Amino acid sequence: MLENNQQVATKYYSGVPLKNSYEITFSTSFLQDYSGQTIQIVYKQRVESQKVNLMNHYQKYLYSFLFHYTSENQWERGGQSFQQKVPSDNQTSVRYVIKVDAKIENGKKVIQNKSTADYNPLDFISNLTSTFPGDSVSATFTKKVDFQNTGEQNIYITLKGSLSSITKDIVVKVVAIEGTLHFTEVPSELLFPTITLTGKLTDYEVSTFKGGKLVVSDERATRSPWSLTARLTENKTSNNLGDILYFRNPEGSVYNITNRTQSVMKNKNREPTKTIIDYTRNKQKGLFIRINPLFVKKGAYEGSVTWTLINAPN
Repeated sequence: MLENNQQVATKYYSGVPLKNSYEITFSTSFLQDYSGQTIQIVYKQRVESQKVNLMNHYQKYLYSFLFHYTSENQWERGGQSFQQKVPSDNQTSVRYVIKVDAKIENGKKVIQNKSTADYNPLDFISNLTSTFPGDSVSATFTKKVDFQNTGEQNIYITLKGSLSSITKDIVVKVVAIEGTLHFTEVPSELLFPTITLTGKLTDYEVSTFKGGKLVVSDERATRSPWSLTARLTENKTSNNLGDILYFRNPEGSVYNITNRTQSVMKNKNREPTKTIIDYTRNKQKGLFIRINPLFVKKGAYEGSVTWTLINAPN
């Protein structure tokens, strides 16, 4: 029930996932016209393209929608009761805070002597949200930060709504650590093709690999030469396979790694920080089996390879 000259503010929810309530204030003239009457408000949200364009400029906090209401009059005359319902439309505006936000994940580790250019902002934040309907949020580094020293440092990220153009600057704490020489990928399983014994000495490359390629990353502050050794350490079959497993390095050198440790690669660190030993067929690089008809018989064979990184040219 509305009383004359009374400002009434009631909160309504728009029905879209804004997690905001809208505060509606009726004008004095509206209250005067419907003083003493019961008003039922049913509204429907509307966002037009022109309104979106306005949002990108100065009225970023103004949101307009159309609602329907019915005024109901009741009176008595001559001992009889009368009732009248008048449906009407009205347009109103609400103001609410439009904001973008994200969950900050402090304490993530970064590598010394790298910079934010080596990372993605989404490595350090998640759950990007906007209170504006249909908005999507992007994240960029506000400025480049070099991780010259180890320890805790700040990085700076700017969030921006694609539709609302609202921005927010956030600060994330990261911890710079010394880089290491390590494997970033090691294949869990290498499969060789099913073959037909021909009675001849024949080489076969890997047909399928699982779990990634063999990838070495050198993230040390002072890079230096390193080497890679390989060895067939376990033959899980009872048959004597002879010298069956070999490795061909990028220079074309071939090493027999059957039951012996061989230094199969020497890296002088003249390449990018990641060295990938690719098992793609016909690249003539990586592991292959050499079938010697004097040893290999019909059956299935399985074994394990041990890879070792050595922080020296060897």
